Amino acid sequence: VGCSTIFVKNLPYSCDEDAIRQVMTKFGAVRDVRLAVDTSANPPRLKGFGYVHFDNQSSPFKAAQAAFAGSLALSGRQLCVDYEVSAKPKGSFRRVDGKLWEETATK
Repeated sequence: VGCSTIFVKNLPYSCDEDAIRQVMTKFGAVRDVRLAVDTSANPPRLKGFGYVHFDNQSSPFKAAQAAFAGSLALSGRQLCVDYEVSAKPKGSFRRVDGKLWEETATK
């Protein structure tokens, strides 16, 4: 794979970072989970996709294999996985609490 981050879509809007971490931990240690949030909605809500950063480069491959095989689901929804190609999220990426990712990543 050559990367340690995967893009995950088709996430339930009701999930949180802990639920995704719990599903992904079976593939290896999870360093971070980042979920996209629609901050223009009132109240803010998840957009249904996010990123999972693992501690090693073999875990994303295992998670992708499970997704491609149709055996990766959360709350009854089949998850789709792709590889993250950039080292960090876009500057506009926000965490669940609405703060810019770059602001929270350095703290």
